[in-house]
Amino acid sequence: MAPMPKRIVEDEPKKAAYVTFLAGSGDYWMGVVGLAKGLRAVNSAYPLVVAVLPDVPMDHRRKLVEQGCLVREIVPVYLPDSQTQFAMAYYVINYSKLRIWEMLTDSLPENGHTPTAKAMPTAAVGLVRDMPTAQSWPSA
Repeated sequence: MAPMPKRIVEDEPKKAAYVTFLAGSGDYWMGVVGLAKGLRAVNSAYPLVVAVLPDVPMDHRRKLVEQGCLVREIVPVYLPDSQTQFAMAYYVINYSKLRIWEMLTDSLPENGHTPTAKAMPTAAVGLVRDMPTAQSWPSA
């Protein structure tokens, strides 16, 4: 068996992370492995969290964990039945990315009080847009 790769993170909790999204059983997980390897190569101080939908196979999830990724399953966001006639199925993937924000708020106090902006720590959120592809979506 090959040796385990160096972990991207130490065991202590961090206040920041790189977050990416993965859905489906296609080969996109290989891109996430490439991202994890790149972060290790530059000795990233932050973990790579992969938000996955339930349709990501366990084998792919295991491979991501072996690469030092923190895999977190998120619940898909489905449109109400009354709105589905106007929406394409792939919108579920786009709307489900909003669940990543829930991961960011998991560290908020659970005492029922929402902290004011003054009391919240300063945070920066960065975004990289999806790269365009030649793939065309099936018509509904």
